[in-house]
Amino acid sequence: MENFYSSNRDRFITAFDKIKIAVVDYISKQSSLEAANEISTEAAINIKKILPDLPYVGGDDHPGTRFIVTAGQWIALYKPMAKRGYKALEVGRMMYLISEDQLKDVPADELEKQKALTYNDEYINLMKQWTESTSFYECDWKADFVEGNGVEFDWGLNYRTCPCFELFKEQNAKQLAPLFCLLDFPEARQIESGFFRTKTLAQGDDLCNFRYKKGKKVVQNWDTEAKSISKKI
Repeated sequence: MENFYSSNRDRFITAFDKIKIAVVDYISKQSSLEAANEISTEAAINIKKILPDLPYVGGDDHPGTRFIVTAGQWIALYKPMAKRGYKALEVGRMMYLISEDQLKDVPADELEKQKALTYNDEYINLMKQWTESTSFYECDWKADFVEGNGVEFDWGLNYRTCPCFELFKEQNAKQLAPLFCLLDFPEARQIESGFFRTKTLAQGDDLCNFRYKKGKKVVQNWDTEAKSISKKI
């Protein structure tokens, strides 16, 4: 079977080129334009090497594929930055801010569609069925559905495996993984999903405990989480 990431290489490279523009702008303000361009050039080479090795979970038919591609982008940028003395925390902070900025471009109608899903009974049942099914792909996410009591949370998922975390480990960028997980919070805040989490595989926990409570304000973000993570990486 043809490699999904290789056959869609041009699309993924184009998306990465847009991120590189933001990265060059960010780094040039902190260091120099020369250093920023060097990192950008090396990252462009890295992403081409990384793409074919990304975990395949169904391509465009799987909503999680976008997270896998984003993880690959983080790794591609992390390697040349780490080589120049940047710590994982610094790289994570940069990528978090860039991702936050990108979320501003999501169309309002798409946001409304996502908002309506989280507590839609049909959607919740689909998520429950997904956890009970067997994936065709060994590297896919595996999770257990958790019934809520309506007080602490309405429903949740306990993720036992995560291909993004495995990818960070395979690419010798494990320390970046718990920072990557923080991307869940700005997106959750944008769609007012009531999402919160206290455990992640990337921080050494036995699972990632995704919880949703309708009407709950999403208060977790980089500032609330990064300090404690920095003590573990």
